Amino acid sequence: MRAALRLLVESRLVTHERHRGVCVAPLSRQRIDEVFDYRKVLELGALRLALAQGADLSEVEAAVEHLETLAAREEPLAWRELTMAHGAIHDRIVAASGNPLLMESYRRCEDELRLLLTFVRPDFDAATMAAVHRNSCGT
Repeated sequence: MRAALRLLVESRLVTHERHRGVCVAPLSRQRIDEVFDYRKVLELGALRLALAQGADLSEVEAAVEHLETLAAREEPLAWRELTMAHGAIHDRIVAASGNPLLMESYRRCEDELRLLLTFVRPDFDAATMAAVHRNSCGT
């Protein structure tokens, strides 16, 4: 149990206060902005490395296309399916750098990112996410 709680604290999903225990980490606009800024720095650095190395970005493109396919479906899309497809785009960007340290840093914040996306859920649907990522890819 302690190991599981320690893992949740490391993932910033819960907070630990000495002599008080653990509780779910509070959601705030500041926390969301900080985590998304962190992800942005990681991804931009990873993308710069990938471009400098002439890395193949076809997996990023394929992940964007998958999100666009989901957005085009007529049946409702489960939020989990949307966030997984969305996360795959960001994962592929960092992976394209070929830098294991960047990938490890990204993996450490993935769960928190998924949680925070739930908080901003009303602002996004599959079509909006797909359009944002297509525009970001410049294609």
